[in-house]
Amino acid sequence: MKKAALALLVLLAACGGKEEAGKGEGKTAEAPSGSVGVVECDAYFAAAEACMKKDANMRAQMEPSMKTNRAQWKKTAETKEGKEQLKVLCKLASESLQRDCH
Repeated sequence: MKKAALALLVLLAACGGKEEAGKGEGKTAEAPSGSVGVVECDAYFAAAEACMKKDANMRAQMEPSMKTNRAQWKKTAETKEGKEQLKVLCKLASESLQRDCH
């Protein structure tokens, strides 16, 4: 299962795609520092950080790619299409993480 989660992370990092946290026409707002700007992805990162705190093996596996993934996902979230893709992919990543992080 851990390999599946890592494979999903690599897939998500490979997605390409301006940070919008605001809603409504013409309104854009900066996402909080460290935020991807997609609720599902921000939830994934929070869960991943919690998992890494309690499982040293997961930390060793995940930590090197976390910064890269966050940067790539922020870039992907710059477009509406990218955000929609990330909603689905980050939800899947969170589900995989729940199975892998005990």
